[in-house]
Amino acid sequence: MSKWCKCIVLSIVAMFSLSDSSYGQESKSDTVEVAKIKKQRLPAYWTIPPPIRLCTGSGVTEHRLSRALRFWERLGYQFGRVIVDNDSYTCVTGGIEGEITILLFTQGIIDGEHLAVTRTKRNTRTSQIIQIQIYINRYGAEKLLVLEHEIGHALGWSHRRERYHLMNENWNDIGHVTTGLSFTDYQREILKLESPSQ
Repeated sequence: MSKWCKCIVLSIVAMFSLSDSSYGQESKSDTVEVAKIKKQRLPAYWTIPPPIRLCTGSGVTEHRLSRALRFWERLGYQFGRVIVDNDSYTCVTGGIEGEITILLFTQGIIDGEHLAVTRTKRNTRTSQIIQIQIYINRYGAEKLLVLEHEIGHALGWSHRRERYHLMNENWNDIGHVTTGLSFTDYQREILKLESPSQ
């Protein structure tokens, strides 16, 4: 962000639960803003294809990440370069702005009942994504569609209630349905964010 632009930054948290209950919990300070955001299918977005930093300590392999990215590429998305990071200082500190960082899930982030959690840092004036942190629970790294779901959040998509939809709130109800998630849909939702009066 430029020095003269004093924009408010909001962190949105999306969790992937093992249970049948909803897992869209946010911190108390974000409650009001998130209540508005939940009505939007795409509350935040990238302006360029985001680079991805894979911290090797996350338990996610390069092959697993490659499969998840191909899933989204078939829907028309592009990504920046993939950086395989052997847990450098950048990984230890949670990644850097301008990237999607995949990290090992720790107890300091959220309790151990969740498969994964994606944290989104965005500019609340423009809705543009500043930084993403995907925390994967070690036993969730290879689970079916968990990483694909979290990359969906990393792109800016929120949860869906449709059964068997990739972005369903609960892992037990998740599936390969991607209705409304194509890159064309993404561009359409971005236009809505940029022209809120329409």
